[in-house]
Amino acid sequence: MATLSGLRALDGSVVLVRQTAPPEPGTPVALRGQLRVHDNNQDPGDGRLMAEIVLTFPALFTSPAGELIIPLNDDEVTALLATENHGTFDYTYAGSLAEARPHSQEPDAGMTPDLRGG
Repeated sequence: MATLSGLRALDGSVVLVRQTAPPEPGTPVALRGQLRVHDNNQDPGDGRLMAEIVLTFPALFTSPAGELIIPLNDDEVTALLATENHGTFDYTYAGSLAEARPHSQEPDAGMTPDLRGG
């Protein structure tokens, strides 16, 4: 993907991920992610690097923990690098971050049981 010099040194950098969709009440307008840089998994010998943004979601009462991985192409990496501000970067996610969050398959999974007694 990218052979930009110094890209590997940016592994773990903070990325502020904003969304293009208007935020719903009670949802964040942006999330903190991390830039992950690694060797090309499809062809490890080609010397090219892959870059992706990783958003980690904690477990909540109704949602499991999980990650949203946003792969970046060469143009997106170049645009991301241009946003650098004191070692952090900005990225705009096309869509809603709330909708991209991992959700439970069962509507009641993870809910606290009713302990009031019957």
